[in-house]
Amino acid sequence: MHSGDGNEQLGPIYTGYYGKAVSDSVIQASKDMAFVFGLDLVVEFQWEVQQYQDDHNSISTTGAIWAGSAAAVGGIPSIDVDMAPGMGSTREDSIHQAYQGVLRVMVHLQMLPETMLEEQHQHPHPHSSCLVKERYFIDSPPTGSWTPLIETGTFVQKGTSLGYLTDLYGRTTIYEAEAPTDGFLLIRLESPPVVKDDTLAVVAVLNTTNPVSERLRQDGLSRLDGSTNANTDTGADVLILWKWAAVTGCLVAFALGPSTLNKKRIFHNQSRNLMIMNL
Repeated sequence: MHSGDGNEQLGPIYTGYYGKAVSDSVIQASKDMAFVFGLDLVVEFQWEVQQYQDDHNSISTTGAIWAGSAAAVGGIPSIDVDMAPGMGSTREDSIHQAYQGVLRVMVHLQMLPETMLEEQHQHPHPHSSCLVKERYFIDSPPTGSWTPLIETGTFVQKGTSLGYLTDLYGRTTIYEAEAPTDGFLLIRLESPPVVKDDTLAVVAVLNTTNPVSERLRQDGLSRLDGSTNANTDTGADVLILWKWAAVTGCLVAFALGPSTLNKKRIFHNQSRNLMIMNL
């Protein structure tokens, strides 16, 4: 289970599995667990995981850099659960959904009897989920200060402004991140400072024929206006705070610089005088 990196907002809670692991049987078992978990969104990770044989006939794996992917290439079915709202924290509703999902998977694996779900008033086979196979990653071309404009969980249309990047002083806009396609804003970066190639946002393409995706689309569209307005103010506040922190740091550095230098000079002079006295 995961809740985004410390600087990533995500939502809603979703499960993921590795759709290009080494074994077809492991992929299918992982996919079954991801759907049994019972969340609205299931993401099929498309990262390539490959095996190669070295000079000593040892089999090694490239691309398995996460616990879930390492388990999959090791022949162990695995899923990821990413908890909303991200940023290393979670909400009570996400905790409840995760708890129920774990129970369903344990029943599915015959680790627990179905009566455990009945006691929780949960069905062992929940509603259908929306499978996401296609995601677009918007990376930062330059280094700068990032201001996001759209909340995760919002359905955006192609060309929608997701946020903008200024220079580190906040004076000049150097890049505007736009949605590359119609989709669901699944992840966005929260922290202002970014370096080249940092991921600013992730847009998931929803399955147009799935009733769950249609509900997510409608709910996401209803969030768009309020999300944009609220985050314009929030983005401005974050940028002001970032500028204030930068200016404060410079002032502290200037204030402490001469004082620290004088202390070093006094210490040096005292040490020299003490050495002369000893001689």
